[in-house]
Amino acid sequence: MIEFTSVPIQSSQPKQLKLEKHEEIALNALLEELLQKRVIEKCAHEAGEFISPVFLRPKKNGKYRMILNLKNLNKFIYSRKFQDRTEWQLKPNVFNLLIERWGKPEIDLFASRHNYQFQPFCVVACRP
Repeated sequence: MIEFTSVPIQSSQPKQLKLEKHEEIALNALLEELLQKRVIEKCAHEAGEFISPVFLRPKKNGKYRMILNLKNLNKFIYSRKFQDRTEWQLKPNVFNLLIERWGKPEIDLFASRHNYQFQPFCVVACRP
């Protein structure tokens, strides 16, 4: 599941990069293949939509790879790399030995959303 910092909002539709004729043909073929495999489906525009342009990169076999440019959407996503240098966690085997010796705590006061070992846990900052 992707965690958003807020609801993604797009004030204007991004411009699609100009494709050469052979790239346009390749893109249409890729889209048709994805439609047939039911990976994607045709849809109508709707309120709150977020449109991302695509671009193509050549593969070694001469075909093309379609890539979604999600740069603008990524601005609304929490970083997957946790940057807190103070993040630490007991090794699971050590944690289990402590539980065997003294019992399971009622709440983990030193956990984060990245390192908790049981519920409930307490975090410094609340996130939606």
